[in-house]
Amino acid sequence: MDISQLKQKIIDDSKLVYKDKLIERELSITFMPKKANVITGARRIGKTSQMRLLARKLAAEGVPREKICYMSFFEDSFIDSGVMVSQIEKAYYELHPEYYNDDDVIFLFDEVQMLSNWGAGIAALMERHPVRVIITGSSARYLSFDIATELRGRTIVSHFYPLSFMEFMAFNGMKVECKAIYSSEEEAGIRKMFWQYLERGSYPELATISDKVLRNMVLSSYFDLMFSRDLIERFEIAKASELRALMRRVIKTSSSPQSLKRLEHMLASSGHKLSEPTISTYLMMMEEAAIISPVPCFGNEKIQKANPTKYYAVDHAIVRYLNEFTPMKGTCEEIMVHAHLLRVAQERGMRIFYHRTAKDYEADFVIADDDLQPFMIVQVTDDFTISREREIRGMLAAMEELSLYDGYIISSESSEEQVLNGRRIHVMPIWRFLLMGSNVLIR
Repeated sequence: MDISQLKQKIIDDSKLVYKDKLIERELSITFMPKKANVITGARRIGKTSQMRLLARKLAAEGVPREKICYMSFFEDSFIDSGVMVSQIEKAYYELHPEYYNDDDVIFLFDEVQMLSNWGAGIAALMERHPVRVIITGSSARYLSFDIATELRGRTIVSHFYPLSFMEFMAFNGMKVECKAIYSSEEEAGIRKMFWQYLERGSYPELATISDKVLRNMVLSSYFDLMFSRDLIERFEIAKASELRALMRRVIKTSSSPQSLKRLEHMLASSGHKLSEPTISTYLMMMEEAAIISPVPCFGNEKIQKANPTKYYAVDHAIVRYLNEFTPMKGTCEEIMVHAHLLRVAQERGMRIFYHRTAKDYEADFVIADDDLQPFMIVQVTDDFTISREREIRGMLAAMEELSLYDGYIISSESSEEQVLNGRRIHVMPIWRFLLMGSNVLIR
């Protein structure tokens, strides 16, 4: 591809930014001199749409459209094309020589890994010009996490997630703000949206698809893509059938504590032989590819190693798909809460754990900082009315051990608040909890 062709692509891709109707998502970008902004996240969660939304937002804030160079490298013509960042740089500044030393120029590169020697190219671009850069990518060769690694020391990483409940409602034409009291009409609408969210999941492509058969076909293709492109091709794994069995098992049993030995036995019972070290390696690969998210037991490294880890799938609908003949409602609700807390933890620079008390009660989630100072505790139960006494007893025990004075029990419908032994327990329906931001949950 020569310079004239790249110039044409710059012009054509600039039109793509404004081509489709896009829904605003929850992601903010902070620019710093000579640092590229990297958007990381799982496959099929809308990173490309977000890049275009960012370009629109920058234009709306007053940046001239000609200063926004958005380029997408999805086309097969870029595979092994040898095109380099320096060539794109040359093409852009030949189109706009008046901006050669302008610090308002912004480059947005989607699927940047398709460019030859892109890491050095991005670094050189930022050295030569006072530009701002936003990049993302995912393929068999590179995921967004690899991009951040390639540009070590020159990146600001922004984690991007599947649709939150609030975003899901926006995709379906309903805008709701978090507030203490909703009208009966508002609450009825939110509850209806929640049941759709439970059924359809958090992938943007599925948010408006009511046909279950079609959704399952799409989810099947997502599973195959994650397996083949993000794991087998990327890591050049030979034991494909064993890895597929492990990936399927871990996603199907999302939210359940899983020791390496237990996974080894489960796989062996279905005729797949994998050693504990290999299973550990494969789990780390799945984490790197944002297929699963591990939640260790709260405590120091020794405690974490001595206790099984919980693994949560990136989306609750894919768990329902793999457990087609099981309701999975409670598990899906727990996955939803975990996904919501991931955002909360990221905003505060914290981590997520689960906690097991001295009397063997379990709290599903504890948000703590890097010094293991806990700030928040959450328990999820599908039907609080049935397990009320046990849930409260377990929550109080955990709150006392962690010296926390507020705790949340999330249920399908129940709503109450009580103070016991000087500690406040908030019981609330899951739909309400999913609308609460970090500024409300962690004070």
